[in-house]
Amino acid sequence: NFHLVKVKSSHNQIKSVVSSLPKVDVWVHDSNHGYRWQKFEYLLALKSLNTGGILISDDIDASSAWAELSRSHFRKSYIIFDSRKFIGIALK
Repeated sequence: NFHLVKVKSSHNQIKSVVSSLPKVDVWVHDSNHGYRWQKFEYLLALKSLNTGGILISDDIDASSAWAELSRSHFRKSYIIFDSRKFIGIALK
């Protein structure tokens, strides 16, 4: 389903949409890559993922959020990179 989110209240709108959904097995982040948004979305994903679920994130090098949370919140995390891209994969 597509959900159009207004910028001014995006945090609350996304929380509301996600809370209405069942737990998921895979969450893919490829949106705002600022620290605050990445950290918010990663924590929201962790609440929404089933145990053993997978979080995939593009551009994890854009902020320190991935590195910070991978130490304290992910069961395991991996980084895939080439000459221009950093992608993170984490297990809940």
